[in-house]
Amino acid sequence: MREGVIRKSGKPGEGRGHLRAVADPPPDAKALRELRWFFQEAESAVDTASNFAGLADGSRLDEGVERRAEALHAAEKIGGWLKALPAGDQAVLIALFRPGGVPDDLAPSLGELAALEAISRWAVEEHRAGVASGHAGARSPLGMVAERIAVQGALVAAEARNEAEQMRTRAIRAYERERGPGPCVVPEEE
Repeated sequence: MREGVIRKSGKPGEGRGHLRAVADPPPDAKALRELRWFFQEAESAVDTASNFAGLADGSRLDEGVERRAEALHAAEKIGGWLKALPAGDQAVLIALFRPGGVPDDLAPSLGELAALEAISRWAVEEHRAGVASGHAGARSPLGMVAERIAVQGALVAAEARNEAEQMRTRAIRAYERERGPGPCVVPEEE
């Protein structure tokens, strides 16, 4: 089991947070494979190619149709499970799995979780408060997080990562509950 850290109270960088380590089982590999495929590959797998593409590469025309039908069925199933999730969990999974979501200035300190900071509660609230008071130097919640990390350093990065990990875990667990224990629905590659 990997170790996760949960922030009990306080906002990142305020020094009020009480941290404790907890065991957090890894996400189900089937769920992760389905989510990656849905957000990163499903569109091209379902896309209808030219009727003559099969003739050019020597394959049968109906093989491509069958593969696209299989991909469409899988995409519809995964999409249905995602639609059944609460909107917050949907937003987390979209931010986490959609390609190109990790800002360059946050990637070194937050890795793949950086995209979640755009929707994290504390980042959005802090940015909104800064804008309302006229003290927001950053144009977005992500920019505010990057500024805080640059100024306040590792503690803010650790607390931001912690919140993002909680968001990710909660959303993936919700997806796992919705999809149930069945086999992975992603079409097998040939």
